[in-house]
Amino acid sequence: MIELIVYRFAGWQGLFKIPERWCPECDLLIRASQKAIEQSGAPDRVKLIVRPWFLWFWKPLLRGAWHAPILTVSGRVVSQGIVPPVEKIAGEIEKERVGIEKSDPVD
Repeated sequence: MIELIVYRFAGWQGLFKIPERWCPECDLLIRASQKAIEQSGAPDRVKLIVRPWFLWFWKPLLRGAWHAPILTVSGRVVSQGIVPPVEKIAGEIEKERVGIEKSDPVD
């Protein structure tokens, strides 16, 4: 299973809510990720997880990313602070999918 994780700044962050207007890129990145999953050719093998940045900031920070919205694909930071094109996200999914298929033993 390939995991796309979006760490977003806007929205509910535990007990308080950050207005959406403070990070319009957050929703754009979620929508772009959903489109990329649909285009990937294997949407049943890709899972999109959206996490609040304030509660999970340490996870991407350990990977060198701090500026939300942050997108990781199977633990690799793909973008931070911007919304990459859908094609780039789909390409990262494809790279991960091909890598998984190559590592799966063939009987």
